[in-house]
Amino acid sequence: MAENKNVVEMLGEYLASLSELIKKWSIWGLDLKKLLHVLHQLRKDDFIGLIEKTHKIEKIHLYNSEKKNPEFKILIDLGIITVPDDYVDETCISDFSKKFHREVFVANLVSDENLKESCGIKINPGDRFHVYIYEFVTDYLSVSSNNIRNFLKKNGFVLLESKGVALAYSQKSELIPKSRDYYYSFGKSGYYPIWLNFQSKIFFLAGASIDGDHDKGSVFFAFLPVKD
Repeated sequence: MAENKNVVEMLGEYLASLSELIKKWSIWGLDLKKLLHVLHQLRKDDFIGLIEKTHKIEKIHLYNSEKKNPEFKILIDLGIITVPDDYVDETCISDFSKKFHREVFVANLVSDENLKESCGIKINPGDRFHVYIYEFVTDYLSVSSNNIRNFLKKNGFVLLESKGVALAYSQKSELIPKSRDYYYSFGKSGYYPIWLNFQSKIFFLAGASIDGDHDKGSVFFAFLPVKD
């Protein structure tokens, strides 16, 4: 019992020290991402040093996200896709859902009607796009959807949203690794679809109602128009 009591007392001291850290972090005005980064650096010696007053928390390296820009790299080059002759832009999602209903589940939020607002780019038969899958690779804890949109726009990509997912699946699905990863495809608005690829080989084209942050390792489609 005495040993257990010592453990509890030591844990209490650790938590008290952590509480003091959090108070000081609040004074510094650190946001949650920076706070988590500092927490990841803390070791047992740090806590003991704080308790014994031999360690100064000012020595902890603070994560400074302002010094770097988000970085992305090409994970997969899917090559060029050509919009087929029977493609109808106004009904592309419903047509895709009917054609691949045995392989793909399309959520209600992913619809031709929603595309009018969330995409805003019309595709015509014969249009060609070089399709890539990019990965977010920097030391950032996360980046926002707008960070990714800005990267795509800056590099000449178009935001095809679920239209692009449907075209990529129709012509290049065998090139995408079977995993539990989310494959994002961005539109111009706050709503974007998610392609969830399960090892069961069932594909889910789902939807999210708002934008958010994306963790390191997130992957997303990029569609580059190919001009003749």
